[in-house]
Formats: sequence, structure tokens, C-alpha cells
Amino acid sequence: MVSKPNMTDEIRDFYEFLLARVEHGELKESLDECVAQFHEYQEELSKCRADIVAAIEEQDSGIRLSRNRLKHHED
Repeated sequence: MVSKPNMTDEIRDFYEFLLARVEHGELKESLDECVAQFHEYQEELSKCRADIVAAIEEQDSGIRLSRNRLKHHED
């Protein structure tokens, strides 16, 4: 068993609770689920970022077209 650092009773109880879960493999499963969910969120964020970049580029392109039209119209 891992030696416990000097802790308050509340922290020690929580430490023992977590240690028991680790020993039974429960915490590893929870951690694996959290990691999987994190990767899903990361994929979603990447998609959102790509959508935002595409929208900005589209808007940028539209602004350039409008400026060019105005410039040609003024000439």
C-alpha cells in the first residue's frame, strides 16, 4: 500500500476512498471514460473551429468582392 502523506481527516478519508476505487479498477474505468469524452469534445471543437474559420474566410472574401466592386464603380 502507498504511504499516506500527513493529511487532515477529511482529506485522508477521500484519499482512502480513491485508493479503494483504484484497487478495484473503478477509477481506471472512470478515467478511461473521461479521456474518451475529452477526445469527443476535442473533435467537436476542431469541427467548430473549422466552421468558424470557413465562415470568416467566406465573409472576408465577400468583403473583398464588395470593396472591388466599389472601387471599380468609383473609377
